Amino acid sequence: MTTILGIRHHGPGCARSVVRALDQLQPDLVLIEGPPDADEWMQVAGDAAIKPPVALLVYDAAEVKHASFYPFAEFSPEWQAMRWAQRHGVKMRFMDLPCAHRFGLEAALQEEEGAESAEDAEATPDTPPMSHKSYTAYKSYVTTAPLSANPPAAQDAPTPANARSLTHDPILHLARADGYTDGERWWNDRVEERQDDADFFEAILTGMSALRTELALPEADLDLKREAWMRRGIREAEKSGAQRIVMICGAWHAPALVQPVKASEDAALLKGLPKTKVKVTWTPWSLERLTSASGYGAGVESPGWYAHLWEGGADLIERWITRAARVLRAADYGASSASVIEAVRLSTALAGLRGRPRPGLAETMEAMRSVFCQGDATPLSLLRKHLLVGEKLGVLPEGLPLLPLHEDIQQQQKSLRLKPTAGAVLLELDLREENGQARSIFLHRLEALHIPWGRKNGAPRGKGTFKESWTLKWEADLVLAIVDASRFGNTTAIAAGARLAEEAGKAERLEVLVELLETSLLADLPAAGAAIMAQVQAAAATGEDPADLLRAIPPLVRLARYGNVRKSDLDQVGLMVTGLAVRVHAELPGAVSGLDDEAAAELGK
Repeated sequence: MTTILGIRHHGPGCARSVVRALDQLQPDLVLIEGPPDADEWMQVAGDAAIKPPVALLVYDAAEVKHASFYPFAEFSPEWQAMRWAQRHGVKMRFMDLPCAHRFGLEAALQEEEGAESAEDAEATPDTPPMSHKSYTAYKSYVTTAPLSANPPAAQDAPTPANARSLTHDPILHLARADGYTDGERWWNDRVEERQDDADFFEAILTGMSALRTELALPEADLDLKREAWMRRGIREAEKSGAQRIVMICGAWHAPALVQPVKASEDAALLKGLPKTKVKVTWTPWSLERLTSASGYGAGVESPGWYAHLWEGGADLIERWITRAARVLRAADYGASSASVIEAVRLSTALAGLRGRPRPGLAETMEAMRSVFCQGDATPLSLLRKHLLVGEKLGVLPEGLPLLPLHEDIQQQQKSLRLKPTAGAVLLELDLREENGQARSIFLHRLEALHIPWGRKNGAPRGKGTFKESWTLKWEADLVLAIVDASRFGNTTAIAAGARLAEEAGKAERLEVLVELLETSLLADLPAAGAAIMAQVQAAAATGEDPADLLRAIPPLVRLARYGNVRKSDLDQVGLMVTGLAVRVHAELPGAVSGLDDEAAAELGK
């Protein structure tokens, strides 16, 4: 017998209900919506040293850009199911369409639509797959948007309310039937913040079945294949001899897994699936990457609030508002104990006026705005980083198999005392000190490998070339960059030198070559620097465009200046600067005569 538990992928109420259901059902096999490619990695979830949020990374061994992250927080139902199975010695497996097939389908689709995709690529910039989409465009929202605002859709332009309610937020259909105007708030009230589990999963199944039947939304071919694969997996599990099977999946898929479908129909849908070779690893994740504002399709509005709900306790609201008061007091805003009591009372009153069973995130925020901030929402933006989202970065146990390059990076982070953090950290380096120069070299090597853990700031005033300023922030996507860079070598020194050499071989402009030469010097890669220097000299000798020669001079001058600190032999650079300056001085007057305004403006940049 198989029991289907429909859940929200990152829902504390769902997670709590899953644990209670597993305690009651005592299954001998737990199936979880996830990539079967990573089955052998599931056991890591039981390691006491692992601290969520973490994520499974599955990527195409041949095309790293084809990759998917599967994140888990402490309050994720799937994570709690894995932990339960580990504690009780119960077998568990992931049960979804393997990434080996999903990536194969993506590759086949790209091949079929090659001509059309090429035309689209000329009109619009490339965007990476949603599974590992960068959220740079949403960072300003995360830090500045009003707390009462709803985050913008990650991929789509605004649509009419009716279209959005049907296509983008089917849950809103149920919310309106229950007297709500917001699907997210309804789900929090009825699911994530409820106090009992009476007929919970049965109610979820009934509601999702009604939505899928009555709305009759178009189903993507990939989703149909995924559900067919899950049904086939359940049949195989039942034939294997397991007596009590529990399948945990997204609530939307639950009706498709209980409806009677012939095995032959699923087999026909799955016949001839293309396949690629994939690799799997665990990676630290961050709470920020679990937000819907980050562009994550299964994201939540406030991971910090959901983590607080998972902690539970009778004094849930009191502790939440008290934590907020501490953050505000640290920023010199008035938030006394008396104010905390008043804010708790006001949030409870607001919930009663709105007919809600108890205060939720909206009520607590409005109460704090009124009591702590005298109606001004601006100070509450301080809570987003420390409370609503959080700065937690997951921790993985030592000894996990990693790529050699990743191991080298971790070893150097430890030896240089550069700890990865989810929050931005300002780092000031004195290049006259041994440790400062070693840190600088390491960060420049990562920069050469396109692993942007550190971003270099402008030089501090009055510090000459002896100081560097960096901002460090460890993003989950950096693991994918490490995977991509691993093809160049197993250490940062070897890989960075090889990547610079490859880019220099493709460079067509003198300015680009000079920039690569500068990077090789700053990253202390003498072999790569010597090879690139020869290319720079050849390009400078044969270059005919005075504008290109002129743009190459500033980075060359920077190289000469850095030589005093880096102790590099830059006599050739000095001679090159002198030679280029003479050539530019002689050729530039003739090159700029008769220019129109547009060409003059371009040259003046």
